[in-house]
Amino acid sequence: MRSLIPLSLLLFFAGTEPIKPQLSETELKKVKEIHYKTQKKIIEIKSKIELKELELRHLLESETPKENEIYSLVKEIGNLKTQMRMEKIKSILEIRKILPKEKWKLFKGVKGPKQRRWRRRPEREFMHP
Repeated sequence: MRSLIPLSLLLFFAGTEPIKPQLSETELKKVKEIHYKTQKKIIEIKSKIELKELELRHLLESETPKENEIYSLVKEIGNLKTQMRMEKIKSILEIRKILPKEKWKLFKGVKGPKQRRWRRRPEREFMHP
């Protein structure tokens, strides 16, 4: 979904670029509050994911791996990643409700200074015996 706009990009352009639409104080305050709440939730979810992945690595490295526990953890990690994605989308939809259509349309397709293209992460060590 390349059309989704990161919240950090909205904040970056919230008054720093003359070409981009200036956000009013009210709009900026609301966007920042949504961004804060979303980031807080995402950090909590990421920490849960890391703990589950650590537990998964531990199970995979054990002498007798328990398949049911491993599959259960994989499902939990997938659910947490889905939850994180849903939080990001929810925040974007909330911001769309705040911004007038003209301002929102101008943000579509813009890349921020720190935004990188998605790239495949290398396989983790435990995946290779």
